[in-house]
Amino acid sequence: MKKAIALVLVLTLLILGAYLGFGLLARKNYEMALAELQANFPGQIESSFKQGLFTSNLSITLDIPIPNSNPDTPDTIPTKISQTIHHGPFIFRNQGQNVSLFMPVQLYAHGVLEFEPFMANEPPFVTTLRQLATTEITVHAPIKGRSEVVFNGKPLQTTLAIGTENFNLNWQGFIGTLALEGTNLLTYDLDFRAPGLEVRGTSSNGFVIEGMTTQASMREGSHNLSLGTIISAMKNCEITLGSKPEEKIAMNGLNVRITSTEKDALLRVEEEISLNHLQVTDKMFGPGNLKISLTNLDAQAVAKLTEAYKALQTDPGKSEVMAVSILSSQASALLAKSP
Repeated sequence: MKKAIALVLVLTLLILGAYLGFGLLARKNYEMALAELQANFPGQIESSFKQGLFTSNLSITLDIPIPNSNPDTPDTIPTKISQTIHHGPFIFRNQGQNVSLFMPVQLYAHGVLEFEPFMANEPPFVTTLRQLATTEITVHAPIKGRSEVVFNGKPLQTTLAIGTENFNLNWQGFIGTLALEGTNLLTYDLDFRAPGLEVRGTSSNGFVIEGMTTQASMREGSHNLSLGTIISAMKNCEITLGSKPEEKIAMNGLNVRITSTEKDALLRVEEEISLNHLQVTDKMFGPGNLKISLTNLDAQAVAKLTEAYKALQTDPGKSEVMAVSILSSQASALLAKSP
């Protein structure tokens, strides 16, 4: 009997120790990811992490800078991310819908990203637009392998009042999957899809966007650069200001592909833009294709210019003076290998 009780106590301690260890690991990874995010984010970040034995709660507030010179408009858009983190090694079925009960994991987290009010007297249509951007986020981090982040925007159908006119809004939502290598935010694979958004007024005016997608496969290069391929596409976009052909702007079959590679500390950037058709008023254009290639760009100089750009976003008041100084100091390095 005593041996059985001792065995139960040992097993209990081992289980509790495992949950404590995975909880501390979750906090460590969170702090590393937050430091990486802060290094690559141009605005201010505030965060809190409430540690628990089986579950922890995470809250992050991002102040996204708005480039403008108007003192009457907001400087930032406050964005809040709230997450409930269930520690491994095992997740209960009611905690994670997509996690196997018997498959060990580091953690499973679920929560939401929201844009908070950023205007003193927010118009109703701005409130609706903030609702469109509300995103549910789940994170599945296995014991080994890549972590998966799934973000989902729910569909919304509502009436939007702009000025004296009411518009019918039909938002079909979006879904995206982001695969990460641990806490390295420079190495990732992304798949994002948004079926469409339609806004129609009581008259003929309004706009439609259909078939928006983005795929990316990025890897960390030298000097904290993220290199790889990003492909974005939009099936159709129409803006109508009336019932006449000359009151319409439309394009379809837009595709953008950007590829960046590195060899011997030199970068090569290739961009291709293709478009099936473009209509501006009653005139039709297309198909069209544009290809741009830049080679022999010094990787270190590009990295320093990128860092400087992020610094400028946090202090727009010094942007002109700093921009001239940085460009002049890095120009020779950037051009050293005859791009």
